[in-house]
Amino acid sequence: MDVVYQFQDVEFEWDSDKATRNLKLHQVSFDQKKKPMNKEISSEMDDDLRPEYDLSQLLKGGVRGKYAERFRKSTNLVLLAPDVAQAFPTEEAVNEALRLVMQIAKLPIGRRIEQPQHAGA
Repeated sequence: MDVVYQFQDVEFEWDSDKATRNLKLHQVSFDQKKKPMNKEISSEMDDDLRPEYDLSQLLKGGVRGKYAERFRKSTNLVLLAPDVAQAFPTEEAVNEALRLVMQIAKLPIGRRIEQPQHAGA
């Protein structure tokens, strides 16, 4: 163990042999990996937004939920009871079962099929 790094209350241990193997395998050094941990947490946005994009202008006039109704109309989410979810564990299984029910629903119900009358009856 050659390197000891502490972040908040967690101590990380790293040895040079493992660091060398990981650098060859992942092309990322220990120093590169610890950089994100060194960043101070800030309330301001710290991203790579290009200078030509003015975030205050991009968000100006935005309407919250503008497409929510359109999304809601084209999306159907159904919560399955645990026993049903166990019997039909995938989206495909549920859809296949429901399509079968739809086909069965199209079958004629309650119609009597008339039997041909025999000549001597």
